[in-house]
Amino acid sequence: MVLPVISSPGAISMLRLSLFVALLMATLTSSASARDVHLYGAPVRQGDFVVGTVRFVEGRSVAIDMGYVDGVTSGHRFRVYRRVGRDYRISGVA
Repeated sequence: MVLPVISSPGAISMLRLSLFVALLMATLTSSASARDVHLYGAPVRQGDFVVGTVRFVEGRSVAIDMGYVDGVTSGHRFRVYRRVGRDYRISGVA
């Protein structure tokens, strides 16, 4: 890889700005994956019950094992429950 020769002070400051923006974007992107995953606004974590069991949560991806589901169409909303002790408490509506 050949880097261009930079001779003007304005070009050096633009290079510094572009490096800063690149590092800032990398930092923001890596911290965004650590946030809670939401399914239509409802927080979802591994082990939650969403008419099935949440198998894994990774980044913005969620795998839900719904077993056999009959009659579910797009636009249906589901309640998201979280296990608290021996019972389930509603966490949100997805």
